[in-house]
Amino acid sequence: MEYVTKTAEDTLKQSAIIRQDEIMMRKISGEDLVAKEAHYHEECRKGYTRTCGNVEKNYEDEEWRKAHQEAFSIVREYIETEIIGKSSVVRITMLKDKYQSYLKDFYPKFFNAEYPNQKLKNKIQRHFDHRILFFQPKYESEIVYCSTKILEKETESADST
Repeated sequence: MEYVTKTAEDTLKQSAIIRQDEIMMRKISGEDLVAKEAHYHEECRKGYTRTCGNVEKNYEDEEWRKAHQEAFSIVREYIETEIIGKSSVVRITMLKDKYQSYLKDFYPKFFNAEYPNQKLKNKIQRHFDHRILFFQPKYESEIVYCSTKILEKETESADST
């Protein structure tokens, strides 16, 4: 058993906050553990505070995931209303700009100016499957359009013959 030092107290309190450990926070919040001569098992303290780094990383991973999900939802809504709903044709770079603008405005720490078009294209393909198509003109960014509109036009032209 060891007595709590100021450094150990600070680390313990920080770990409880990161872990969102309400029971521990109620016990130690506002307490001067050094003055109370609190003591602990060294291995227990290490175990409790060591996983703190993983919890912090998991929190950041969750925040990163949330940021990118929200940014993609902006792009997804645009695709559904404009490309699928109104048969608009846009460049992947324009969709990426929407994605990036959202991250820059709402989650600047996750903004990446070098975010590749291909990553966004992959997300779009996974979400929309074959409803959205891409075409790569020479020396220009890819064009994004709705496959169902192409099928409708082909069906209409076949019916008219």
